[in-house]
Amino acid sequence: MARRDDYVSFNQYEDALASLELVALVAPLVRDKPQYWKWVIVGAHNALQGAMVCAYADSTGTSVLEKKSAKKMEKAGLPRIIRAALDAAEELMRRYYVIGHMDDNQQKRLTDALANGRKHLPLRRRPRSRR
Repeated sequence: MARRDDYVSFNQYEDALASLELVALVAPLVRDKPQYWKWVIVGAHNALQGAMVCAYADSTGTSVLEKKSAKKMEKAGLPRIIRAALDAAEELMRRYYVIGHMDDNQQKRLTDALANGRKHLPLRRRPRSRR
């Protein structure tokens, strides 16, 4: 049986925050190293999953580039997908029954990671079309 100091352990809030921080750390690098998009995607996906776990667990009381490459990514809709993942993760993490479990430092990290990720990625919001 492994002792507690033989492995790392953290809760669902730290997992979601660490994923958002990964996006924030890697986002500035994708312009020069398009292969890092993989880690932005992994981070955004895991942030969304972690935020959903936080929202689910707390609602139920249970636990549970270079220019050419950037253009191709934009045409593929990747920034839109990452923006949607970040928006969804933020929406879930800011719910009263999730954010109420986070201390001031964790809340600041959430805000900073989201802002930094959005700052360094081509995640412009497109105006909604009128119907």
